Amino acid sequence: GHVIGPIETQGELVVGPAAHLVGRLKVGALELAGEAEGDVVADRWAALHEGATLRGTLESPRVRIADGARLDGVCRVGPLRGEADTASPSP
Repeated sequence: GHVIGPIETQGELVVGPAAHLVGRLKVGALELAGEAEGDVVADRWAALHEGATLRGTLESPRVRIADGARLDGVCRVGPLRGEADTASPSP
């Protein structure tokens, strides 16, 4: 299917190989096998499977990009902005 608009869920979003999403995604976890365009924030993890295409930014503490997947944009892996960085000492 084709979805335009933001998607927000605390759960896992599974995007099949025939799907095309356009808009901001704010999810607990992402399994992408199709196409997505826009900013993506995955609170727990994001996986781009073979044949997946993401055009936009990706931010998540854990990211897996399979051979044959494509990311056109910026990827930030690590604690999400606004989360306390437990490795840094307190000021």
